[in-house]
Amino acid sequence: VRLIFEPQVVRLAATRRTEKDLEAMSTALEKLVEVSEAARRRTSDYIKADLSFHHAILLATRNDLLVQLGAIIENALRQRDALVHRGSFNQDASFLDHHWAVFRAISERDEEGAEHASHALVAQASSVLENVLASKNRPPKKPLGPANATA
Repeated sequence: VRLIFEPQVVRLAATRRTEKDLEAMSTALEKLVEVSEAARRRTSDYIKADLSFHHAILLATRNDLLVQLGAIIENALRQRDALVHRGSFNQDASFLDHHWAVFRAISERDEEGAEHASHALVAQASSVLENVLASKNRPPKKPLGPANATA
């Protein structure tokens, strides 16, 4: 759903955004960086900053229906982030790069670049989620001992 929705939202945001919108996106991204670099990373702080960024993009579309649909997507993002980050912070630094790429394209009014960056962001987020789900479905490793040792 995100792959259908978000690339088109960022395209529209790139054409309609204002300086105030860019300021809101930038503030959210700076908070995301701060939270990501904090010694004690808190999942709730990450989720709040990430949702603030995505919400700022939605508002930049100037489309009330998209903002309302975005609320549904935001709930899915919240659940995804809570699952992915429960008990740890399962992101490499590239997730920030993807967010900044979306922001840069929107700020430059680059519709195609924004769409491309959004595809990359969603693909990376999907990959992380798939890895987390796969690790939860793997059977626990049994310690090697006399009963489990093979000759």
